[in-house]
Amino acid sequence: VHARFPDGITWLAFGRERKGLEVLRALAWRLGVSMEAGVQLGGAELASAVGRSLAGKRRLLVLDDIWTKEQLRAFAALTAEGGRLGKLVTTRSNELAGEHGVAVASLEEEEGLRVLAGYMGRAAEELRGEAAARRLVALCCGNPAQLRSVAALCKKKGAAPALAYLEQCRQKL
Repeated sequence: VHARFPDGITWLAFGRERKGLEVLRALAWRLGVSMEAGVQLGGAELASAVGRSLAGKRRLLVLDDIWTKEQLRAFAALTAEGGRLGKLVTTRSNELAGEHGVAVASLEEEEGLRVLAGYMGRAAEELRGEAAARRLVALCCGNPAQLRSVAALCKKKGAAPALAYLEQCRQKL
């Protein structure tokens, strides 16, 4: 992937609440696009300005956790003139994925531990011996999005306390 996109891979996190234009503005800021003396550009003008900054570049944009058509539309017209702009979209919606959608299988335990460890900022080897970490991967059914959420809790409390908390929540349901 890095050989195909030598100018970089940019990960853009969406989620339920973020607007597409908000994420496009964040990308513009990351790329150093001038906002014309502080004036907020509209969607089409902003996409054009971002496209100009990407001209001649080969970059991959990962549009992660798309929930709405509005989020997709904000990036639909974005191109890199004279370059190659790749877009990889992750979504839980078959409708949004459209004809190019590819279902992703659940992660096996070892791969799930590696993903959990990565989100926690730890080495996978550290988690292999922890029964709590293995149980968390199983509870998440190998779903990377769930593992990301659980990892945030684990970073604050550790795997065993996070598991205990989640088990308490399950019992209350």
